[in-house]
Amino acid sequence: MTAEGIAAALVTPSSSTLFLIAAIILGLIAGLQFILSKRLHTAALRFWASSNLVFCLGCTLFAMRDVLPLSAPSVAGSGLLILGIGLIAGGIAAFDGRRPRFGLLFAGPVVAVAMLAVSVAGGDQPAERILISSLGVTFYTLLAVTLLLRLKVHRLDGVQVLCAGVMFLFAAVYLARGGGVYFGVIDPTDPFGGGWARVLALTMAVTWSFCSLFLPLDRAASVDGLTGLFNHKATLSVGQDRLKEALSRNHPLSVLLLDLDHFKRVNDRFGHHVGDQALKAFATVMLRSVRTCDVVGRLGGEEFCIILPLCTEAKAFEIAERLRRRCETELEFVARHRISLTVTIGVVTRSPTWDTISSLMKAADAALYEGKALGRNRVIYAGATRSTGEMVPEL
Repeated sequence: MTAEGIAAALVTPSSSTLFLIAAIILGLIAGLQFILSKRLHTAALRFWASSNLVFCLGCTLFAMRDVLPLSAPSVAGSGLLILGIGLIAGGIAAFDGRRPRFGLLFAGPVVAVAMLAVSVAGGDQPAERILISSLGVTFYTLLAVTLLLRLKVHRLDGVQVLCAGVMFLFAAVYLARGGGVYFGVIDPTDPFGGGWARVLALTMAVTWSFCSLFLPLDRAASVDGLTGLFNHKATLSVGQDRLKEALSRNHPLSVLLLDLDHFKRVNDRFGHHVGDQALKAFATVMLRSVRTCDVVGRLGGEEFCIILPLCTEAKAFEIAERLRRRCETELEFVARHRISLTVTIGVVTRSPTWDTISSLMKAADAALYEGKALGRNRVIYAGATRSTGEMVPEL
């Protein structure tokens, strides 16, 4: 190849080559996602692997536009692209513990393909066809971004923000492409501006695919498998972050340490399967009793921790007492067994004496064991006489 040819290839990358490379990469990532989904038992990865297979097929069709009639691979490829992004959104919903709306996932691609087919039958207006596909891609991508940013987590980590940012840029590229072509700013015969916008779009698609591998791995490393709460390490890590923020801004922060009363007797009398159901039920009670900004974690066994940012002593005590009472009423029966489960809670609020996560945990732990000594089923505030609760009867 001459120097002029090399320069031309650098300026205008071959569309067929780009799409084939993307198809190969996305197909390989899909295989990794399917394997990982079996190891981690994560439904979201199956959605994302399926989306990459759909993308792989779509990229293959786009690459064959020089061989097949232009309208056929373009219409089918656009429908597959929209379907693939819809599957990404469905995977994010599944990752968040929600049931994906399959009707919405498949309705959009079907409607888009029908509209594209009508456009082609009416004379194949390129600007109209590009606008239809771009709007479909933009809608589903922004839906995925919204679901990703609304995940039920206590902080936005780097991978999550990166994924949202990549998808938002992807939506922006396609929206600008569709609008530019429709309003005559961009040539409809070259809507990707010589190929580099196409390179950017494909790069972002591949970047999302790699990032999606890290989301479930990060969750597996930081979430308790039984309750879905933060595990011990993640609870302390997030708690340390929240404490640093509270110290830098001189904001209050409180810590609750919780221990289920006589939990071993529940396991011994009713079996570990009932004990596991009780732990899950208690996790649900905790999540319903706190604010969205609070951090809830399982430290191990029947011991839990709640970090309460921007929470004074009085407010922390109020939250703890509300949780204790809910536990009394809502955990009396679990799995059709009367277990009458209660909880003892130690409460501490940041002060000059307790200004590290370890000192706060120790103070809350001391208050917790004071509550145990006083008869369980009560809330004890560290370093104070404030307490509530009553004696727990023997099972």
